[in-house]
Amino acid sequence: MPLANWDGLARQVDLDLAVDLRTIASRVACPTLVIGCARDQIVTQAQALSDIIPGAEYAQIDAGHLAYFEAADEFITLASTFLKRQDA
Repeated sequence: MPLANWDGLARQVDLDLAVDLRTIASRVACPTLVIGCARDQIVTQAQALSDIIPGAEYAQIDAGHLAYFEAADEFITLASTFLKRQDA
């Protein structure tokens, strides 16, 4: 991938490894849907995040990191169904 910004990607990975959302995630107090992606090699702890958020729902789709492109219909259906149940 000759056009990839490898320095930027390396900084993103460093940031991802440094940020710990567990404490703040445990304080989420609104309806939450966590959508995990079975083939995502970047965000690999979606189920664990869902388990930390009180009352969160978890769904998994067969996609990689860019699920909203790779499995757009399924992603939109999950999100829309969840939002409709919240009267959003």
